[in-house]
Amino acid sequence: MKDFKDLTQTEYSSNIKNWESALKAELKIEDAEAKLKKKYEEIGSFPVLSTVSKISASLPTYTNWKKASQTYVLFDDSKIQNLLKDDFENGVRVFFFHGENFKSNTWDLIQEVLTSFEKFQEIEIFMLGIEVRHVSSKLKVYQAPNLLMIPNIPQGGGHVVHELAMLLIQFIERGEGGLPDVVGVHVDSHFFKNIAKIRALRLLILKVLQELNVSKKVSIVALNSYSDWTLFERYSNILRNSLQVSSSLISGADYIQSSGYQTIFHLEVEDFSTEHDENSFRIARNSSHVLALESMLGIVEDAAFGSFHLDTLAQTYAEEAWKLMQVILPLNQAEREKIMSDGILQVQNERIISIKKRKKIISGINDFPDSKEKLNVKLKKGQWNRPARIFEDLRLQVEDIPAKIKVKILIFGQISELNSRISFVRNYFELLGLEVMETTNLNDFTSQDIIILCAKDDDYNSIATTIDPTKAFQAYIAGKVMHSGYSSLYMGQDVFAELNKLVQKFLERP
Repeated sequence: MKDFKDLTQTEYSSNIKNWESALKAELKIEDAEAKLKKKYEEIGSFPVLSTVSKISASLPTYTNWKKASQTYVLFDDSKIQNLLKDDFENGVRVFFFHGENFKSNTWDLIQEVLTSFEKFQEIEIFMLGIEVRHVSSKLKVYQAPNLLMIPNIPQGGGHVVHELAMLLIQFIERGEGGLPDVVGVHVDSHFFKNIAKIRALRLLILKVLQELNVSKKVSIVALNSYSDWTLFERYSNILRNSLQVSSSLISGADYIQSSGYQTIFHLEVEDFSTEHDENSFRIARNSSHVLALESMLGIVEDAAFGSFHLDTLAQTYAEEAWKLMQVILPLNQAEREKIMSDGILQVQNERIISIKKRKKIISGINDFPDSKEKLNVKLKKGQWNRPARIFEDLRLQVEDIPAKIKVKILIFGQISELNSRISFVRNYFELLGLEVMETTNLNDFTSQDIIILCAKDDDYNSIATTIDPTKAFQAYIAGKVMHSGYSSLYMGQDVFAELNKLVQKFLERP
């Protein structure tokens, strides 16, 4: 089976000649165009996406237009009526409700409000992590068992293939009589991977329905994974949500969740200001309107059809998920969990390492921070495996320290020649929300300051001896240069580990 670490990459070869050559060699044929289907591990005919001609099993969608959606997490019974009314009057017809803080009397109130609207028959509701009873016959409500989704894999940091394989297993095990009406798949901030993932899922669903000889309409709902969402730089979540919505529309998902930029606070923070909530709700529903209607992404049935890159990536995901499903399906529950947890942990560790070393950038978190932003909040125990959370936790710990330490860059030489190094160092410590300043006065620091020597590498041997690093709280050298009493700051190092050591030193001081 293909190593999952190969599937964590974000760039894939799109050379159609190489692909056709490989296909001809694999199948020992001369004409690739005539080959629309192929045998896959002796499990029967597997549908193949092709840029040459249309496949016999198309990828249909089941809605003519995509309805605007809204997401709710916290439920204040005194406000929910006005919120629902405002969203409905502004075009929202698909409502997503997360399970936290959801009470039975809240559901009764929501039903009462929604069924009172003149066009209530257009409303569709998705219950995420919630199971409600006493559902009105007037409303279309999707929850288990007619809604199938695997939230713990994307929340746990798993790969696309892990989620698709587990969806496939549960879909198969439902059997002909228990197949769901809707299958939910999570999308993140990788635009092209989202498109390929949803198209792969539709291929897999078609494959199972063909094997079961069942004709059934199974819709796909694209769900926000929140894996790349952040607390700091919260407005960036608008872009992340827009990317998720647009990629889901292009891929042909039947329902698309749209969440406000403040949603991550509702999910991850204990107490926070709700001043952003009104704008957050408004922007969430308008993202659906603009992308689906003004940009017309929700009108084209399959906007991604014919892209060799996307077709190939979707085919890769589908085949790898099918292969993993075959390995896991015969196993008992404990064996399944062992294989999945090992695979998820491997992918999760690789991603965390790349973020700690800033090989993967999360804007505003491990690079390009706004050092003046203060949140003054407490994180809940994590339910989403958000890589940004480790940096957020460090910065929130620094916010709690009463006496803030200043960072001073001691400059030796021409500033114009050291600009890139100065920017790197400034950015490094602003990740913790610390104030960073530059000075050419070598004595301008105290025992409560962090100092960084900034010069050319060749000059450090003579410069370092003129400064006593023990007189500062912590001393660094800007560059991959080792000198007694100093720590080095350089590209490619584990930024999180270095900052974590500094924060622990903050907390241990008397």
